[in-house]
Formats: sequence, structure tokens, C-alpha cells
Amino acid sequence: MTVDNHEIWEDAKIAKWWSQYVDSGLHKNEKIILDRLTEELSGKSILDLGCGGGRTTLPLLKISRNYVGVDYSPEMIRQCRARFPDVQFLTGDARKLTMFNAAQFDFILFAFNGIDYIPPADRPAVLREIYRLLKPGGYFLFSAHNIEKKITSAFSLKNLHWRKNPISMVRNLLCYLAGIWNYLRMRRLQTYTDEYALLIDNALNYRLLTCYIGKQQQVAQLQVVGFGTVEVFDRDAKVIDLTIPETQCAWLYYLTRKPATPDQRSSLDQCWAANNQISR
Repeated sequence: MTVDNHEIWEDAKIAKWWSQYVDSGLHKNEKIILDRLTEELSGKSILDLGCGGGRTTLPLLKISRNYVGVDYSPEMIRQCRARFPDVQFLTGDARKLTMFNAAQFDFILFAFNGIDYIPPADRPAVLREIYRLLKPGGYFLFSAHNIEKKITSAFSLKNLHWRKNPISMVRNLLCYLAGIWNYLRMRRLQTYTDEYALLIDNALNYRLLTCYIGKQQQVAQLQVVGFGTVEVFDRDAKVIDLTIPETQCAWLYYLTRKPATPDQRSSLDQCWAANNQISR
């Protein structure tokens, strides 16, 4: 038995359900980080990877109309095009975005942990492709699940949302039991390594196989590809110390930049060597 995350996200019902979050706008930390970059990115080229139902589309369009949204789910893209008919949306796989030229974008966003639903073995390919697409000096912002945060067990009563209405309560109880069933039938697929863990968490009621990674390991992945300084943020957009465990945030945001000059790349190699010693 395998879990095909791609197949789940292509489900028309899930895509329609996911599109309800379009009006929820940016998360608190996303807004703070993007506010910091808005002036520099005004009018510049933006790639919104894993755009889903279009939650981040309007905020990014306010920064620049030079915007492209990409998702590997055709159903998600259909939802986006219906909601934003004048905006460019494309179906594409983050591992190989051949429709774009090298150094085409000033800013790439991969929000809401989209990178965590790609097989971990392909994660370096995704990072290399993003690096290729960025202009020198271009920014990359994304979120990823935090391996230091304990996940909620499928058996936890926190997953059972109590309601006074008996019909709603029965519906919630059935959903709770379905989550337990999903977890039990897929738990043997969970994987633990020194670098990451593949876990069945509460996303879509324990139906997805999600990658969780440590802060230092994620920074190391970015730097080995060639990215420069990496800032890691919590849910309040406060910068996190990589040496201190972060057990409060289920996922973290990473902001990095493609070096603008060869000299910056040279000093980056030294930084990576030191970081690699720490992460190991």
C-alpha cells in the first residue's frame, strides 16, 4: 500500500473544499514577512508555487501584477481560474518547471507546507529548480513542518469537536472515527531518518503522508543548493535560533535569497561547510 498525495490533491471535492480558504488571506507571519519585502518586490516577477485554491493570490497581486500561480493539481488550477479569470495560472510540477526560463523570477513563494507533500528524495530537485528560476538576488519564502513539534495523535479527543446539535455531533464523531481508521491503515508507511520523518498527521483527517524536517537540516538543504543566509520564523514571524529546540510551532517559515554575485557564492560555500558540521 502507498499514499499518493498527488492523487488526493487532484480530487475535485478536496479542491473545492480547499478553495473555501481563499478569503482567509495571509497567515500572520506571512503578512509580516511579505510586508518587509513589499517595497523591494513592487512590480517585480512573482511565482506562487503550490498556489492551491488561490489563498495567496490577491495579497501577491497587490505587490505585483507580474504574477504566475502554479499547482500540480489541475483541479486546484481550475478553482483558481474560475475565481481569478484575468490571472495566469498553470499546472506544473515543482520538480521540473520547464515552462519557465532560468532567472525569470524575483520572488518565489511555496506556502502552506506544499513542499512537504513531495517525496523527500525529490526535495533537493525542487530546491535546485527554484534556485534556477530565481534571478540573482531573488528571494525564496516557504514553510515546512517542524519535526521538533509533537503531532496530535489520531486517537486524541482534541480531534473530536463537541457540538450541542446532535446531528452535528454525530457527523463529527463519524469524522473522528474515520481519522482513526485512516491512520491505522496507513501508519506502517511512516518513516523516520536522521534528516526527516514521513508521518501520517491530521492533515485531511490523516489521509496524507507529510514530511517533517529539522531546522538545521532544512537550512543545510538550502545552502548545499547554493542559497545564502537563511532566516527561520515562528508563527509570529520572530526569528528562531537554530540551536534551540522549537516545540511550539507545527510548521516554520524559511526566507532565503539567491546570491547576487560569485563572491557571495564563494563565502556561502564556507558558511555551508560550517553549518554542515553543526547539523551532523
